[in-house]
Order: sequence, then structure tokens, then C-alpha cells
Amino acid sequence: MKVRIHILEPKRYYSPTLVHTDYAMQLNFWGADFPDSDNFFSIFLSNSGLNRYGWKNSKFDELVTGARSSNNRTERDRSYLAAQKILLEDQVATIPLNYGRISGLVRPTVRGFDPGPLDWWVFKDLSVK
Repeated sequence: MKVRIHILEPKRYYSPTLVHTDYAMQLNFWGADFPDSDNFFSIFLSNSGLNRYGWKNSKFDELVTGARSSNNRTERDRSYLAAQKILLEDQVATIPLNYGRISGLVRPTVRGFDPGPLDWWVFKDLSVK
């Protein structure tokens, strides 16, 4: 089997009119903008402007849109887990390969360092004792 690698420049890749359906596999990345499950699931919704894969599943859409409008944490979690099963097991629309980490050494004398749940390093509140 021959593998053809095609690299798109970011300007073309992120063009709002381009949907990437002419491939067998795509290597891409996504990082959370905010700490909520919807941040990762919503990009695969059929009507999402971020769904550049052409993948559609009406049951997935129903679960995710239902979860994002629910105030019940248990219900939300249950819906996102069911959506995850469709996305990663039943139809295998995506395969997460890597979960990135940022590592750093912080001396015990540094105060105010809190990367938070998204591992964003904000330096404005730092001080040294």
C-alpha cells in the first residue's frame, strides 16, 4: 500500500469552505479553549463550522446538543459518554493519539503559580519570596 503525504498550509487548511474528505487518514490537533467536555465534542457536530472531516451522525448530534443544554451534571456526563462511544468505538471517526503535557520546574520560593485545569501558564500573579 502506498501512502501519499499531503501537507496543507494553515491558510488553506483553515479556509471556511474546505472540508477534508479526500483522505484515508488525517493528522490534526485540538486543544481545549475552556474546561468542558463540549469543547471536544462540538467540533464533530454535523453543522459545526469546525467539522472539517465530513463526518456526520444524527445520534451523536442529538446526544451532544442535549448534553450542552442540560443543567444536570449526571445527565450531561451520561450523554457525553454515549457520544464518545459513537465517536471513538462504534464509528471510529477520530483516534486520539497524544495528550500533550507542559512540564516545568518551579522553585518553592515562587508564589502565585497556578496553571489551572487547562495548563495555561499565567505569569502576572507571580512573585518570589
